[in-house]
Amino acid sequence: MNFSVGVAAAAVWLLASSCGLWIYWITDWFREKRLPLPKWQPKSQALPSIPLALALMYLGLSLVMQFSRSDAPKEPQQPNLDNTILVDAIVFIVFFVASVVEPAESSDLADRGFRRENLPEQLNSGSLGFIASLAPTALFLLLTIPWRSEETVHPLLQFIKEHGSFGVVARATVIACVLAPLTEELIFRVTLQGWLSRFVPPQVAIPVVAILFATVHGFPDAVALFPLALLLGYIYHRTRSYVAVVTVHALFNGLNVLMMLAGLQLEDSLPPPQQQDPPPQVSEDHDLQIPAPVPLPQRLPKSPPTAADEHGSTHP
Repeated sequence: MNFSVGVAAAAVWLLASSCGLWIYWITDWFREKRLPLPKWQPKSQALPSIPLALALMYLGLSLVMQFSRSDAPKEPQQPNLDNTILVDAIVFIVFFVASVVEPAESSDLADRGFRRENLPEQLNSGSLGFIASLAPTALFLLLTIPWRSEETVHPLLQFIKEHGSFGVVARATVIACVLAPLTEELIFRVTLQGWLSRFVPPQVAIPVVAILFATVHGFPDAVALFPLALLLGYIYHRTRSYVAVVTVHALFNGLNVLMMLAGLQLEDSLPPPQQQDPPPQVSEDHDLQIPAPVPLPQRLPKSPPTAADEHGSTHP
């Protein structure tokens, strides 16, 4: 119970901090015309071709699987966490090696986000981005409540709910907070947004990639994740930091896992609902019938004669 209360208090505090951060950023913009987060000036827009081809293949397969899943009948999914970890790790390694090993100019790695200098500043940008993402995501999440049910819960979170052992939670956390942020940010922000930014302005590249990112996560999560994806695109455009966007993504997924665990603990701590005795069943034929009155005898029985009656006396 203490864990649930602590997570709920932390979520409320983070949500309030998100609202305050947005108020500060908007006020600073009107006063100083200054955009939030430091601006990185890339020296080159060159992008290796191999990671771009892999990213387009990954995106195409993800969209096909997502739309085919939406047409199929809803059935409970049971992900194999060990296989998921293995596949996600292989995908990340392939993309990362293709991104950093292919011959390119020395400045390209830093311009694509792979830079080691100013790591505290990059982590700080990611932390601020995570806090800023909570308020708009919560707002869009409220808009999708009518379409949310047990069937629309993410398969990974649903698996945690059904099999909440320590091993399951640990492996699911690795997938959600480590492998998914590393892989998805490398594909969508570093590769796709980095490539699209060579041809169109950021006002076009960021929303387009955000729509693609949200779409592969399926409805209704796509609606709630769209503001997060926009913010991730903005952070990558401003800071050109792979570390920053991975930090945002990892913290966001970690908060979702914590809230799921807190909700499960709260459900376990609540007393089971008391079963009430069912109301007595009444025959339908007698629901509106009034019982008939008991018939009275036609003649009352005579009372036994008294002594006065025997002597013929009468009452005055």
